[in-house]
Amino acid sequence: MHPRLLDLIACPACLRALSCVPSALDDHGMIMAGALKCMGCGAKYPVESGIPRFVERENYALSFGYQWNRFKYAQLDSWNATKLSEKRWCSETGWTSEWLKGKWVIEIGCGAGRFLDVIFGTIATLWA
Repeated sequence: MHPRLLDLIACPACLRALSCVPSALDDHGMIMAGALKCMGCGAKYPVESGIPRFVERENYALSFGYQWNRFKYAQLDSWNATKLSEKRWCSETGWTSEWLKGKWVIEIGCGAGRFLDVIFGTIATLWA
């Protein structure tokens, strides 16, 4: 987790600011493990493998784990040689490649990452 993410996220319970007590950093200063604590209600959320966890693992992993592992590449345009996800992304968001330039993108549990695949393809194109 990038430390600057704290400027962008809030406690899901009360929407107040979060502080972070890291217990492990990588060589680039990214928070790999630790705890987020709400400065309002005091709720605590772990950071595991660089990812803030706002729900219990059982609330998402069990129901989608099989599907994500079994069909993890099925919806990725970069793997299936289609533009289905890109077309859906563009039609639903209305965002263009130029609009995305310089913007932050946060992945918050979007399944196999079909739209991240589109975004990363767009970003790679912008940087080429």
